[in-house]
Amino acid sequence: MKYLFSLVFLLFTSCLQENKREENNLTESYPSGIKEIIFPNKVELNKEIEGTLILDLNIDTILQPRLTGRHTFLYVTTAKLKDINAEKIQKVDHWSFIDRSGKGEFNFKVKFYEKGKRSLFFVVEDYLLLKPKDSSYSLGSIKTEHYKEIKVLVID
Repeated sequence: MKYLFSLVFLLFTSCLQENKREENNLTESYPSGIKEIIFPNKVELNKEIEGTLILDLNIDTILQPRLTGRHTFLYVTTAKLKDINAEKIQKVDHWSFIDRSGKGEFNFKVKFYEKGKRSLFFVVEDYLLLKPKDSSYSLGSIKTEHYKEIKVLVID
């Protein structure tokens, strides 16, 4: 029991230390920020298929009054990846899309070049631009990554 308490205390204090990061260049990953992906589960080989990704744009109420701008980018790939994040997806063949409407809705087109059960990987980079907390002149920014994998059957 003493060891369990020590382990819980150690984990809790390490989490507190992690939250004391400098806000000017914060990066966080949230797999659940993607609300919905509209895409067929069966597609034809070498045919361009349209889809839609809807991102949850809700942010922490503490940050809302400081928000001055927002930029969101979607990266999609059919390449085989073990882990999903923006850095890895940008190193393989991928498609890039920008949310120009500001509504968190991406319309995208992809094409599969191999038959069988395939994965389609999505990463959204969400940049929040914030007013300074105090009288400093530097703007703050927070970058979050949202990611998801879906399975698709590719047929002739």
